[in-house]
Amino acid sequence: IGTLEFLVQDFIPPKIEIKALKKPTLLKPFATQKVLLEANYLTGEPLPKAKADYTLSLRSSKTVFAKYKGYHFGEDGKKRFSQFLYDGAVVGESNGTVTIPLLIDQVADTSLPLVASLKVHVLEPGGRGITRYFAIPYLNQDGYIGIKPKFAYESVDLNEKPQFDLIYLKEFAPVQSSVKWRLIEEEPHWNWRSNGSDDWEYYVTYEDIKTVQKGEITINKEPTLLALDKLGWGSYRLEVTNESGAISSYRFSSGYSQGASKASPDRLPLRLSKKEYAPGDKITAEITPKFSGPVVVHIASNTILASKELQAKAGKPLSVSFTINKEWGGSLYLLASAFRAQSAKLGASRAIGLAHVRVVNPKNRVKLTITHPKKIGSKSRLKLNLQADVAKASKAYVTVAAVDKGVLNLTRYKTPNPYSYFFGQRRLGVQLRDLYSELIKTSGEHAQFDVGSGDMEGGQNAPVATNKRLVVALFSRAVQLDKSGKAEVEFDIPDYQGALRVMGVAWSGDGVGSFESEVVVKDPITTELYLPRFLSVGDTASSLAQARFDKSVPAGKYTLKVASSDTLDIVPKEFTLDVGSKREFREALNIRAKGLGDANITLQVFKDGKKLASRDFGLASRVPYVKSFARSVGVVDGGAILDTKTAVDLKKWLYLSNIGVQLSSAPLLAIESMKESLINYCCRCGEQTTSRGFAF
Repeated sequence: IGTLEFLVQDFIPPKIEIKALKKPTLLKPFATQKVLLEANYLTGEPLPKAKADYTLSLRSSKTVFAKYKGYHFGEDGKKRFSQFLYDGAVVGESNGTVTIPLLIDQVADTSLPLVASLKVHVLEPGGRGITRYFAIPYLNQDGYIGIKPKFAYESVDLNEKPQFDLIYLKEFAPVQSSVKWRLIEEEPHWNWRSNGSDDWEYYVTYEDIKTVQKGEITINKEPTLLALDKLGWGSYRLEVTNESGAISSYRFSSGYSQGASKASPDRLPLRLSKKEYAPGDKITAEITPKFSGPVVVHIASNTILASKELQAKAGKPLSVSFTINKEWGGSLYLLASAFRAQSAKLGASRAIGLAHVRVVNPKNRVKLTITHPKKIGSKSRLKLNLQADVAKASKAYVTVAAVDKGVLNLTRYKTPNPYSYFFGQRRLGVQLRDLYSELIKTSGEHAQFDVGSGDMEGGQNAPVATNKRLVVALFSRAVQLDKSGKAEVEFDIPDYQGALRVMGVAWSGDGVGSFESEVVVKDPITTELYLPRFLSVGDTASSLAQARFDKSVPAGKYTLKVASSDTLDIVPKEFTLDVGSKREFREALNIRAKGLGDANITLQVFKDGKKLASRDFGLASRVPYVKSFARSVGVVDGGAILDTKTAVDLKKWLYLSNIGVQLSSAPLLAIESMKESLINYCCRCGEQTTSRGFAF
C-alpha cells in the first residue's frame, strides 16, 4: 500500500524557551532601538542572568509591506541585498528579561525594501543554546513608491492600455507625493553561461532603447491610477521617481508573450464571490475572458461533479453559478476553459482558469475540550476530563497525548489538526490535458550525491555512549465517549520537571476535532545536573548542579548532596545552600571517569537530616580510543593449550571486548574478524559499501 521512512536521532530536550516581550515595529538608520526578550524555564520560572549572544544583518524582502499585496517596491531586476552588520553579547536581568540593543549606523545602498534579521542565542545554565529569529522592517529610505499593475502575468495585449495603481508609503502610511514617471523600451539579451558543473544556464540582460512615454503625476493617499497609451510589440520598463530619491520600476511586455506560438494556454481570470461556502450555498464566479468564444465551466474534486457551457464576449464579465451538494465534500475546484472563436486573430487560442472552493460543514467539526490542573508535581497522576459536542446517536472516540514541550520545540511540532487534513484543501484529482503542453519536452538535472569518507561519521563511538535521559511522551489508546460526550483519561507522570503539551484528537462518524493545552510539572524543590553526553576513561569534565526552590519552601539552610557509581569520581560531594531571597543555586562539579560502564548520579536535598528531594541522572563512560581489531594466524601442535592471556599482549591492549578463536585443518583467513572490522567502519558510502562485501 505504501512506505514511510523516517530518521530517529539522539537529542537533548531544551529546558528553556524565549519569548519576545517588545520589539520595534520598524528600524531607521542612526536611531537606537531595543528588543526586549523573556527567557524562562519550561516550568514557567524566569532564567536569571541569562547569557545571550546575537547577530544582526540586513536582507531584502518582498513582505515588508505585506498589507499592500500586489505592489512592487524598489527597482525591478536588482539583485537581492544581503549584508552582515555586527554581533554582540549581553547578560539578562534577574527577572529573566534580556535586552538587545539595535543601532544601524549606515544607509544601505539599495532601493529594495529591507528587513533587519536578528538572530538571538540564549544559553541554558549548562551551556546549551536556544536560538530564535526576528525580522524587523528597516526603512533606509525616506519613502517607498509602490507600483501595482492592473493586468496579470507581466504582459498586456496589443489592443490593451497598460494601467497601474501607484502609492507612496512613509513609515507604512500612505502620503501624498508628486512623482515623475517614464516608460522605457528595452531590448532583452539572452545569455548562456556554465553553472560550474556539466550544465549550462541562461540569464537575461536588458538594454535601454528609448523613452517612449513620460510625465508627472501626484500620488494621493489612496491608490492613484496611471494609464499609459497603447504599446507596440516589445519589452518595457515603467520607472517612477520623486524628489526625495525614492525609485521603483516594473518590467513587463506587450503583444508577443500572448502569441499563438505560446507553449502554454493563456490564464483565464476568475473570481469567487466568497472565501468559503456551506452545503446548499450557491457558488458564484465572475469570469472575464480576453476573447470571444465558448467557455466551459466545471466543478471538480477527484472527478467532474457539475458542468456548464456559456458564450462569452471579449472583456465582458461573465457570471456562472452552481449549488453545492452536501455529498461533494469540503474541497472543490472551479475550472473554466475558454476557446477563441476566431483563431485567425493574434493571441493564444485557449485560456484556462482555476480557483479553489472551500466548503465548511459545521457537522464535520467536533468541538473538543480537555480540562485539567494547570500545575502538578512529578511522580503524580494527571487526570484529564474530556468533553466533545457530538450527536448522542453517534459513537465518538478520543486519543490523548502528553509530550515534553521541550521535545516539541525542537522541531516546532504543531498539534495535529484532523479537520484541516480531512476537510481542508485537497489536491485536484482530475488531470488537465492540453495539446500544447504535451509537445514541450521537459528537462531536469540528475541529483547530486556526495561520495568519499565522512558521510556517516561517528559510527565507531556512538553506540558506546548509552542514553538514559528521560523523555516524556505519554499516549492513550482510543477512548470512547459516553452518551453525553464525556470521558476521563489518566497519565502517570514520571520523575520529570518541565511542561507537557496535552494534545487531543476526537472523531465520530460525522466529523473530527482537536484540542491542545499545557500543564506544568514542577516540584517545590527541583534539581538539575548539566552533564556531557559521555566521558572516556581518564577524562575529567566540569559540570553544573542546580537547585531551585519555590517561594512556598521555607527559608533556611539546606544541604545538596551528590552521590555516584564507583566508575565516577565527583568532587565536591556536598554543598550548603542558604535559602532566603535567593531561590536558585548553581554549583560547579568536577567529574572524572575511572572505569567503563553506565554510571548513575543522584542529587539529593536535605534539611535537618530529612531528605526533601532526590533525582537520578545517567552518564556513560567509554574507552578512550576507537574500536580496533588485531589478528594473528599460525600453526599449533596437537594437544597445545591456547591461553588468551598469552595470545594477546595485554600491555598493548586495554578494555578488551571480545577474543575469538577459529581452528581448521585447512589454511585459514581471518574472515570473521575482517567482516566485523569492515561492518564497523563508520564512514560508509559507495566505496566502503563495496568493500564490505570483500569478506563474504
